[in-house]
Amino acid sequence: MDRFGGIIFEIARKNAVSVDEVKNQIELTAKCGLESSDPNIRYFWNQVPKRGELPTAEEVICHLSYIAARINSAEKF
Repeated sequence: MDRFGGIIFEIARKNAVSVDEVKNQIELTAKCGLESSDPNIRYFWNQVPKRGELPTAEEVICHLSYIAARINSAEKF
């Protein structure tokens, strides 16, 4: 299991749902964000690197991890 698969597994375990349910909810959130009428929300979700039309759960987690790391790094200065 890769790093992001482990994260998804832990989220599923802690919320007593399946891994597929977690992945589906993350991907649905991304889809809703990309289709939002709010341009700021669409802008945010369009920044998620993706190989297909919609980002996968793993791509979302990777991007959010990158943002969190940058914020954490900036707070140290």
